Amino acid sequence: MAIRRKPISTDTIIAIAATFTSICALIVTLYQTKLTREQQLNSVWPYLIANEIVDENGLSSITIANSGIGPAIIDSVQVFYKGRLYRSPTAVVQALSEEQQRGRDGMSWYQTALEKGFVISQGQSLNWITVNGQTDNALFRKALPNIRAIIFYHSIYDEHWHSTFNGKGDVVVKD
Repeated sequence: MAIRRKPISTDTIIAIAATFTSICALIVTLYQTKLTREQQLNSVWPYLIANEIVDENGLSSITIANSGIGPAIIDSVQVFYKGRLYRSPTAVVQALSEEQQRGRDGMSWYQTALEKGFVISQGQSLNWITVNGQTDNALFRKALPNIRAIIFYHSIYDEHWHSTFNGKGDVVVKD
């Protein structure tokens, strides 16, 4: 007794083709979504650079510039002087002042407070730490090779990076 096979109907072939096409469309849509997300993340990529800048008066400053695309939002900052972690740039300048037997607050200086949530816009450059006066600034410039800072920041899409001044960026503690 031979088994007779029923031929596949046209409706069944159309249903299989429609299902296959729908699965392919879903795969393409998911891939396009992934590419769009990657493009979106890459369109906002802040890049902080910390440098020593000497102005026309010979005063040295540590300057922070955002050379990337989009704002950099500060998470935390680590400042080291002679390998020791300090709570802020203020504490570093105070330690330097004390080393010079000038008292804790003997050096004239100013800073821009890079605190959690501080935003550095695209293309913005700011003087982070500047010691005023020729004598104090000369002491600061002499100490600069011993000052290292790591700035932790993120983009508006919460991607995280860090920038290092004077060092390789080996992190000791992150807030």
